[in-house]
Amino acid sequence: ILWHSALLPARLLAARDTVLLLPAGNRRLCPLSPARQVVVVHDLNQFDVTEKYDPLRMFYVQQLLRRGLLRADKLVAVSGHTANQLRRAGLPADRIAVVENGVDAERFMHVPTSARKAALEHVGLKPGYLLYVSRIEHPGKNHLRLLEAVAQLRRDGVDVPPLLFAGSDWKDAEAVHARAAQPDLQGAVVFGGFVPDEHLPSLYAEAGALVFPSLAEGFGLPMLEAMAADCPVLCSDRSPMSDIAAEAALPFDPEDVDSIRSTLATFLHHPNLHLKLVRRGRERVARYNWRSNADRLWTLAREALQAPARAPRPTLSPLDQGASHGR
Repeated sequence: ILWHSALLPARLLAARDTVLLLPAGNRRLCPLSPARQVVVVHDLNQFDVTEKYDPLRMFYVQQLLRRGLLRADKLVAVSGHTANQLRRAGLPADRIAVVENGVDAERFMHVPTSARKAALEHVGLKPGYLLYVSRIEHPGKNHLRLLEAVAQLRRDGVDVPPLLFAGSDWKDAEAVHARAAQPDLQGAVVFGGFVPDEHLPSLYAEAGALVFPSLAEGFGLPMLEAMAADCPVLCSDRSPMSDIAAEAALPFDPEDVDSIRSTLATFLHHPNLHLKLVRRGRERVARYNWRSNADRLWTLAREALQAPARAPRPTLSPLDQGASHGR
């Protein structure tokens, strides 16, 4: 925060005809920058999941960060869902552009056998497990409902593959660990911890499916990574996940344990769905690439630089402030 608020603006004073690209504007801004600003916002999920962060961080995001976004010449949302969040937060619609994320498909398509073996050894599993790539965060990542759905299937006698959680512990992770330790899930869940980047393509490629039950995302990049690795996807039916995956995934209601359970059961009982989802995933992932993402960002930077004058900075009205909380 100190770097962005004080040191970076001082460096920019000597730069002319400059555009400052902030690639994670939902984390750090440069409110005193003399340069034009193109700010990428990945999500404002703090407005939708009220317990996502501790009170101090929530205040920073909902109050200070939102005011800093008003200084941006261009606001870049990584999905239509994030663009809607920006508008609900009272930010000017005429400055918002949607530039969707991409995926390095080649990296996930051709995974050597040796790399796959090393990744499986790292997590201690055989191929065919269910995978969830996400930090262990409660409640936003929705691990508990997924665990409950798996527990119900096991009680019903369904042969459910092991469930691998690939990600570091974060807020309230202890609640997830506690549920996974209950007798009805004994031996069913593996916590892989932080996964080295070189193992990630292999974990997708060797998984039976990616299950992505998150309650709130800005984009949902693991879904595209899985599709690129020919891994079937089962995901939340909420935007933006439903928008990104479209017909290439099996959807479920992330707040309904029975919906998650029945979708898992359908996938496990119908092997033909695997090939169908893989084929649709290949078609879907071809729509997203970093080249077009970069080209669009470059165009927005040129537009910001060529504008005759910096746009006025509006203030948030009380109505805007209320709208920012989704009410």
